[in-house]
Amino acid sequence: MILDEFSQEKESMLASLAGKPLIGRKQEQEVIENQEEILKAAREILEYRKRLTENSAAVIKIEQQELRWHPGSLWIFQ
Repeated sequence: MILDEFSQEKESMLASLAGKPLIGRKQEQEVIENQEEILKAAREILEYRKRLTENSAAVIKIEQQELRWHPGSLWIFQ
């Protein structure tokens, strides 16, 4: 029907409470077999996130120091 093509399906108020679909046995077995590799990747991601946060804080600190030393240099960081 034409209206179905252009109108979005409305979800019920409780739709967000529905669980995620279950995975199959094959996918479950793959995850079990690769769990060490998956955990290693997760640890790497967390470490990169930690470094990013630390480096972002360092950039802000350096910018603030620069502004204290050279108040007219604000345009450099924009």
